[in-house]
Amino acid sequence: MNGKFKPSHFLLWQTVVREEPNNTSKVVQYITAGELVEELDIVNGFSHILTETYKVGYVRDELLEWYYPVFGEYMHEIQVPDDQEIQDALNEKRAAQYINLKRVGYNKVNKNLCGEFCVAQMDKWKIIPFLESWKEDDKNAHKILSRDLTTGIDSLKSMLDTVGLHGLQVNYSYQYPLSISKIGEATYNSYGVIAGVGINYLGKVSSTGTIRHWINLIGAINFENTGWVLVYNPFWNRCESVLISNLTDKYGRLTTLEVVENL
Repeated sequence: MNGKFKPSHFLLWQTVVREEPNNTSKVVQYITAGELVEELDIVNGFSHILTETYKVGYVRDELLEWYYPVFGEYMHEIQVPDDQEIQDALNEKRAAQYINLKRVGYNKVNKNLCGEFCVAQMDKWKIIPFLESWKEDDKNAHKILSRDLTTGIDSLKSMLDTVGLHGLQVNYSYQYPLSISKIGEATYNSYGVIAGVGINYLGKVSSTGTIRHWINLIGAINFENTGWVLVYNPFWNRCESVLISNLTDKYGRLTTLEVVENL
């Protein structure tokens, strides 16, 4: 095929590229989560794609998320936790944040660790040492980790205390609408921003997502009259680009913690 490969999307989940837009045709190629592809067209719910190896075929459209080229290689330069447990989860076809906590004292897989991953990533910790440190600092951490409980604002503030940080809660709504400029200002003037969003079962950030989830907001920019936000998503332990409209719920609401260093 002639022409330069122009990535437009990345894969949310490992899958197969098929010859035709259906679930039964010949497999052209196997591709992994995070792999970049160029979307050529959409046919009956399947994306017609070109892979980095110049193979052409179809994958289910719901498995693709936009790759935002304006952020470019900066997306891959941001440090994320890299514990062996994360790689083990991916090798066993689990979400990256679905890790075994044996080294923390709980020989089981926890799924509700998005808040913990956010704080660890923000302060450049590996996740296991961070959990061990938080467990020593806060007696409630044992209850949360042993029962695989979800975490709210108070738990996030406790985790931030462990690494010498403090979070100021900011709530967005129709009365105080979210904007690219507000995100840009918040991320520029703070240590980082944690946001509570919705995701679907594939970990995709969406305004209609029914699963509540914490992510880190890293930067924001307007590009071709559209607002894009660079985020760290613990579900896959990676940076992603998200439309600003996907951060809020249908009522325009978003809860964030603007993080600063403790005085």
